[in-house]
Amino acid sequence: VSPQRWQAQAQLRSAHLGRLDANGDWRPAANGLPNSQSPLRLAVNADAPDLAAWATWLPPGMRVGGRLAANVSLEGSLATPRWRGALKGEALALSRPADGLALENGQLRASLQDELVKLDTFSLRDRQGGELSLSGQANWRRPDSAQFTLNVRKLAALSHPSRSLSVSGQAQLRQQGSGLLLSGGFTVDQGRITLPDSDTPSLGDDVVIVGRPRAEPDAPLAIPVAVALDLDLGEQFRLSGKGLDVKLAGRLRLAADAGQAPRATGAVRVVSGHYAAYGQRLDISRGVLTFVRRLDDPGLDVLAVRKGLSVEPGVEISGTAQAPRVQLVSTPELPDSEKLAWLVLGRSATALRGGETDLLFSAASTLLGSSGALGIQQQLAARLGLDELSVGAASNRPTVQSSKTVASRNPLDNQVVTLGKRLASGLYLGYEQSLTGVGQAVKLTWEWSRQWSMVLRAGEQSALDVVYGRGFD
Repeated sequence: VSPQRWQAQAQLRSAHLGRLDANGDWRPAANGLPNSQSPLRLAVNADAPDLAAWATWLPPGMRVGGRLAANVSLEGSLATPRWRGALKGEALALSRPADGLALENGQLRASLQDELVKLDTFSLRDRQGGELSLSGQANWRRPDSAQFTLNVRKLAALSHPSRSLSVSGQAQLRQQGSGLLLSGGFTVDQGRITLPDSDTPSLGDDVVIVGRPRAEPDAPLAIPVAVALDLDLGEQFRLSGKGLDVKLAGRLRLAADAGQAPRATGAVRVVSGHYAAYGQRLDISRGVLTFVRRLDDPGLDVLAVRKGLSVEPGVEISGTAQAPRVQLVSTPELPDSEKLAWLVLGRSATALRGGETDLLFSAASTLLGSSGALGIQQQLAARLGLDELSVGAASNRPTVQSSKTVASRNPLDNQVVTLGKRLASGLYLGYEQSLTGVGQAVKLTWEWSRQWSMVLRAGEQSALDVVYGRGFD
């Protein structure tokens, strides 16, 4: 830190250590080293006119500002020292732009009297009028006596286009063992979280990039902090994005041992809201997330229903966030294929048109997963009089081009819907339609023996393949 940004002066005097003569030379005391009753006087004055120079000592992304001034004095003897001191801060500021945290207009007043360190006030304000204040005291010879109180009033803890959070409440910070304990309760005055439409891809933790040093794990806090907080979501907490728009309420008990991951106990419920998917709006008539210890794996009890139809279809979700179980429901009760058709199309599956089958399969795979969609595929295939109706990767084969074998670039390399019908023994007709593009193909397969078959394909790339297969033990 440059001298212009940090200035300090110290002066130590003791008659038993020595003295300065008239020429300014030091003359040691004749009686040698001081004893426990040697009188002492120490004075230290320090001034930091710009705290921004200290930002390099903070975690990445944190910024500070303002000015500090301190003075400390010591009088008495080695056996009975008497400490006095004061710390004063003006125009203090703390910000973290990545999270939209911006606190300013801060003040600090602290004092030292013998063994007692007293924080008279430490306050910061946000730009919307919210306030944070911290006060308390501690005996530096008895760390277990430390007791501080944190008060927040409509403080904008987050202020970001996709994340905003304003909270009020009180908490106590006190010594517990070799660390600190933060306990108390907070209420959300206003909160909104907007989920991104698409997740940003990222590399896994086990990926090593050659030439780039491996990121070191975050260093543990110098003073471990345990947490025991009650959080009330209040009446103005909304979650939106990815088709979801809900108002949430509930209470959670957040707890964490020093240096350990936080745990949660309690429940969060959906007060009102809806979920939009496949052009339809599903009203969430029941939504409860139950937390038992694990913060990242709450229990699920959700029911979303499409209303206003003669048949009211819906989706019911149970299980946990990491292992959800999804099933289709309807009033009155119908087969799953009918539930899905009413949910997505608003009518029965008895007369599907155009690309509606593709849409149903895409919806089934998204909502229910590959295993859950299998039963619906079989039901729809039977209704349409087909032997096969499935969603999967296209069955492309290399084609002949300019006497060289090249890989097909057909869009059906992605996921496709396959419809198939066995016309006769050994004769099979199939049709493939891309789910992600406009690619399509018709395939006629003739198996004239156990080893030999002929495949005729017509589409963006037409070909005639003769295939020989032989099995080995």
